Amino acid sequence: MNAGMTLFREVVGDNPRIRVLEFFLETRELDFGVGDVAEETELSRQTAYTIIEEFYKKDLLIINRTLKNKQLYKLNLKSSVIQKWILLFDGIVFKDARISKKLTA
Repeated sequence: MNAGMTLFREVVGDNPRIRVLEFFLETRELDFGVGDVAEETELSRQTAYTIIEEFYKKDLLIINRTLKNKQLYKLNLKSSVIQKWILLFDGIVFKDARISKKLTA
């Protein structure tokens, strides 16, 4: 994910927590380690770790599996908070896609 400004971040704001949340919303069926999240969001590993731990403690993320002592996290799709974020994210992203399609048609 390019950390350049996205429509989602233009709407909800741009800060490290939103970048991590947006990354997991975009890739909601997949799981990632802290280093992967840090690289994709252009945040330091420490910042990514802190945010991921915060989201995990709030049940927004789950540990999906562990590989060689590396925990892989993904969205907790059972969380009512995450379900609401998904609705908002999809509404923004898909509305933007429909507008772009109309403009290029």
